[in-house]
Amino acid sequence: MRISIPLLVMGAVATLASPLAAQDPLEAVIDTSDAERFAAVFFENAEKPSRGQIEADYLMQAGEGLALMQATRFGTAEALSEAIARSPAIYRDAIQRCLPIAQSMGPDLRSIYLALSGLFPDEILPRVEVVIGAGTSAGIASPNVQVIGLETLCAASPTEAEFRSALRYFFAHETVHSFQPSLDETTLGNDPLLTLALHEGVADMVAALV
Repeated sequence: MRISIPLLVMGAVATLASPLAAQDPLEAVIDTSDAERFAAVFFENAEKPSRGQIEADYLMQAGEGLALMQATRFGTAEALSEAIARSPAIYRDAIQRCLPIAQSMGPDLRSIYLALSGLFPDEILPRVEVVIGAGTSAGIASPNVQVIGLETLCAASPTEAEFRSALRYFFAHETVHSFQPSLDETTLGNDPLLTLALHEGVADMVAALV
């Protein structure tokens, strides 16, 4: 018996129920406001923002994506300040080279969201927010938002073509994670390695399809 790939994938990404309506894929936008605010803090303080400046001018005004990145990936303004001090060139490159590219990728996001909405017409398409963290994650997701860690993804993508390709991949991959139940001791079950392999493998398969 042959099972179509969309049907197989739908079975593998059983989701949490939500009362929200799905986002129109043609209206999807890339929110770079947190990354832009970080850029201002970074350059206004000679590429050496203090812990207090980062806290007051960046983290205290965080959107949902940046708040999620902070809570799950780097924790404190001090950790971010130390990461910047270790590698200011990484942050400069992310702002000057990769942020303008990310800002131009709206049409790519919308085309990917059209494909995803065709595969999963009842799922909620998350907002996309580009943020800057402490070099600990290129992307994370929750049911409402997918978050791009600009400095991490940029550092791993030395050319414009590579960065654009990486963004397209993350737009699809992280969206699938937003459809999936979160992983914890309960959902990992008795075979956490298999569960993690399926969790990431399904996201990779869908990203390849779209």
